[in-house]
Amino acid sequence: MLDPDLQDLIVLSPHLDDAALSVGGLIHRVCRAGGRALVATFCTGQPAPEQVPPGLAHFADLPTRRAEDARALARLGAEPRWLGFVDRIFRAPRLPLAALMTLAPPDEPGLLDQLAPMRSAIEGLLTERPRARCLCPLAIGLHRDHQAVWQAGLQVLRARAAAARFAFYEDVYAWLDPRAERPAEPGLALAPASAPLGPEDGRAQLEAVGEYASQLPALGGLARLGRLLAERRAALGGAERLWEVA
Repeated sequence: MLDPDLQDLIVLSPHLDDAALSVGGLIHRVCRAGGRALVATFCTGQPAPEQVPPGLAHFADLPTRRAEDARALARLGAEPRWLGFVDRIFRAPRLPLAALMTLAPPDEPGLLDQLAPMRSAIEGLLTERPRARCLCPLAIGLHRDHQAVWQAGLQVLRARAAAARFAFYEDVYAWLDPRAERPAEPGLALAPASAPLGPEDGRAQLEAVGEYASQLPALGGLARLGRLLAERRAALGGAERLWEVA
């Protein structure tokens, strides 16, 4: 029997593949137990050809990437929702790739221009599914798109005084790079919460990750990801770790 607040999930995913890589096992656990999960992915909008830097065409092939996402989430039992925002690397003013994984200044235009529409999107999802628990990324790794979703989620949490409806998950960078940082948020105290997973959840997560063929080379291949995922689950005692507002 699932905890009541884990029977209906909204997972806020910055990019196509983040939800499966970060909490795919938990999504599968909820769905196989009769719950439901909606994965709302923000950066799914098609950039103009002139916005795509050399060497990044595979990130800009959104028809292929959305099809991969649909197949991956079907393996987990989840429903996809593509919100149509454009990745930070494609939007003007273009951010140098070297700065993509750094802390965004609070007044950076590339962050600020996203927060209001992202917040509105999250508000709409919570209104549509009033009983759902919303999982927001912690922005571990400091990817600028992850920071934008993290900040928009915090704004909604505070405006609604809705701490009980939110929990936070550790972005994929938490286990791809143990040194990965996350932005500090003064005044927000978080406590860990454990969600046990079964072996079938781990298998389903890896099968889902394998559907993102266009992204696997940049992530080191499926064999590497499978090894790192298994090590992460073992380190967490066969569970997924969430963070709740204390």
